[in-house]
Amino acid sequence: MKFIDNNIQDYTGTDFNVFKNPDGVTIMKFNDTQQWLSNMEQYGNLFLGGCDSCSSFYKDSFDGFSYDSVLVAGLGFGLIPQELITEKNCSKVDVVEINQEVINFNNTSGHLDSNINIIQGDIHNYTTSEMYDLIIIDTIWGANEMTEDQWQALVTRFTSNLNTNGVIYSPVLTKWVTV
Repeated sequence: MKFIDNNIQDYTGTDFNVFKNPDGVTIMKFNDTQQWLSNMEQYGNLFLGGCDSCSSFYKDSFDGFSYDSVLVAGLGFGLIPQELITEKNCSKVDVVEINQEVINFNNTSGHLDSNINIIQGDIHNYTTSEMYDLIIIDTIWGANEMTEDQWQALVTRFTSNLNTNGVIYSPVLTKWVTV
């Protein structure tokens, strides 16, 4: 899924800008890097196992896996949390986002479902007593941005927050750990 581009406000901020490209697709571009996100269906389709023509890792990982409660690390536009609520019908979607400006933009823009619970924090030191079926680590842009030690620390940190047969998953790292 993707948002209707006209429903996402343009924004000029300290950490990022939101604007429409010449094709009318909304872009979120971060000012301190060359990194950007596009409002495109491919994120949810790929990262949540719905892309038939993509790497089999994604499709195969989700094949036969059911989930209802999800913790997502990283917000961006909120494409993945929105798809979890509206398309996957999850009853609980919590999102941990480190950047307060990203949270404020999404809260005021009004394009996200109000059932998405956004929490300001750093996933590397965030703690919770909540239990989840799926924890998605979507805070990095490339595999070189998280070391194996950092990944293992997240797995260790959140293992006790997973329901039986729960999963910690990083789509960028193509890692899927069932507990």
